[in-house]
Amino acid sequence: MKTILLLLVLFISTYSQAQNPIDEKKMYVRSVYLVSKDKLPNPEFTGAINSTLKNIQNWYRLQLDGYTFNLHPEGVRVIKADVDSTYFSTTPNGNDKDAWGILNCEKISKRIFGGRFLDPNSIWVVYSDSTDWGGQGGSGFTCMPGGDLLGLIGKNHTNLNIERWIGGAAHEIGHAFGLTHPTNNVQTNKALMAFGWHSDYPENTFLSKEEKDQLAKSPFFYKDGVSILGKVLEKLYVPEGWFELRENGHWYEFKYNNSISFVFSKVSENSNAFR
Repeated sequence: MKTILLLLVLFISTYSQAQNPIDEKKMYVRSVYLVSKDKLPNPEFTGAINSTLKNIQNWYRLQLDGYTFNLHPEGVRVIKADVDSTYFSTTPNGNDKDAWGILNCEKISKRIFGGRFLDPNSIWVVYSDSTDWGGQGGSGFTCMPGGDLLGLIGKNHTNLNIERWIGGAAHEIGHAFGLTHPTNNVQTNKALMAFGWHSDYPENTFLSKEEKDQLAKSPFFYKDGVSILGKVLEKLYVPEGWFELRENGHWYEFKYNNSISFVFSKVSENSNAFR
């Protein structure tokens, strides 16, 4: 029995040391300009995406008392798709036709460069020059179509105000971070996650206290290199990954296979509380 237990301990220890735990400084917002097979890259779009994300990064910094997300140092990646621009909105993918655009965008992104929903290391912001659908976001991934790209350079004639399109991206990125539309209609028509991105971004829109509290539990936000979660106080390793106790009092689960993880809070000092 002692030999079996010793081997088990050695296995867990060796397995844990062989893996590379998620480095909190490497949790990024990654951006991609996805060029359809029937289109040519437009350098003006690449520059606009880059400046848009820096604008949004600064807006979140102002909202969160200096905390904001990290943009990946590689900048905007320009990647060629193997489908035409009409594919995204016309190819069935689920029962909700309005969701075909983002679902097909995520499908292509996952296959070509690894962008996907529920990536614990990255928030993916994809701009596609596809047509005839509206941008959407959620669960760590957002995709916006050609109309948004034109908006970012002031050439979308439905609305020539560039800040409306930057605000729209800030809204969809909020969804990627897990924020939802406000359910309370009192004073929310200027909120970013309601309608504030239409014409009020950047000065006259805001995140609610509840939204700020939610983002305060996200490992993607930093100030001066320090996570909004606080320092790691303790780590517990298991074969599937590890748990971290942060200064904010919560335990965070990380998995080596990037599957869904959870957040825990201590509710009792009593070791028999859950028996």
